[in-house]
Amino acid sequence: RAAAIDILWINYGEEKQARRYYEAKQIVELISYLQPRNEVVWDFIAWDISYNLSLGERYFTIDHWWKWVKYGLVKLHEGIVVIKRSPYLKSQLAFMLHQKSYNPFYNGVFSMDFINKFESDVELQELLLERKSDRKLTPFEVAIEWYEKVKKDLEIYEKESKSRYYVAQGGLVVSNDTVDIYIRDIMYYQAMLCWQRGDRSKASEWLDRAIELAEHINKSYSIGAKGFTEKFADFLKRLKDVKPAADSAFSDGSREGKLAALKSLEQILRDYGSTDDGFVYQMTSQYKKSLDGDEMEFNDTIDYPSPIFEHKRISARISPAAEDVDCYYIQISEPTKIRCRIFVPTELDLQFAILDGVERKEVPVGKEIIGGDILLTFKPASKMPYYIIISAKKDGKWQPQASYELEVSSD
Repeated sequence: RAAAIDILWINYGEEKQARRYYEAKQIVELISYLQPRNEVVWDFIAWDISYNLSLGERYFTIDHWWKWVKYGLVKLHEGIVVIKRSPYLKSQLAFMLHQKSYNPFYNGVFSMDFINKFESDVELQELLLERKSDRKLTPFEVAIEWYEKVKKDLEIYEKESKSRYYVAQGGLVVSNDTVDIYIRDIMYYQAMLCWQRGDRSKASEWLDRAIELAEHINKSYSIGAKGFTEKFADFLKRLKDVKPAADSAFSDGSREGKLAALKSLEQILRDYGSTDDGFVYQMTSQYKKSLDGDEMEFNDTIDYPSPIFEHKRISARISPAAEDVDCYYIQISEPTKIRCRIFVPTELDLQFAILDGVERKEVPVGKEIIGGDILLTFKPASKMPYYIIISAKKDGKWQPQASYELEVSSD
């Protein structure tokens, strides 16, 4: 049996590598049949199919991608049914639902493909809810229900084992304080999703629930990062006060009112930027854009630079020319040379500087003009991030709507 399982895992990897996904699926079914009591098997299968295998199908259609994502979720639920008292598998299902909907690396942007597909798939919702529902739920709402089930399992486990911490076969620890923090974050994400969809009343309700839970966490748990958890509760309260006023100002307010609202949002970012997960950043950027700024308008200082990813061209504006500064940070692992190519229209005169990420001192840069575009090159001294600062030349050529593009590559 053990030898057969080893061979099946090897075959699964080979079939997946060859993109023979239906053959890989049959092998997965055999593996889960032969290893039904192993939590890590169900978890690995679900994650590998929903994240890695599905990605290969994403290049065809969203429907192809969703079919494999759904299969991974269904497979994980199957493991929960088989190992009924595993808080680990339940927590992994909840985590997958919320992480698939919003990944902090996306910087305040929801994975709407996943959210929309999930909301429209009544069959999957009822399977994961393990009941009928009178309305469509978001992945965040279903994730909260599963985290609540995790907490009930942990209560039983603590009575039986006298331990607050459940350690899964793979070594991952599940505990009430961690689960509550995840639920708090998901309530915040759900509030932001409601706001994005224009449902201010629901957004306010979810923020209230997140604030209540955040205060409960602060009172109930001796968490190592206590200062951060306390800061999160304050952040949510400030956001609940400022966001409705900003919405009102930008829907029918004067320019002065809009500028005052922007100032309040920017202050939240200065005070709680590391807590935000990018949502207030995105709000502020969009509001500034409506006042003739560009989509990355909060990157005016080196303390809040926008990220640049290799080979991903971004577009921005310098507006107004006398005041705006665009700051970006570059972090590429172990390059020997970094190239920053700036595609500049003729009606825009720009000036550039590249700073190191530690001392923030300007580094020597090679400059070359290629067909009107500007190519800046430099050799990094370490893996540290580097900053590129772009601004308009004083008294240079400039048009309010003129945009430039920036792309980074490395050797």
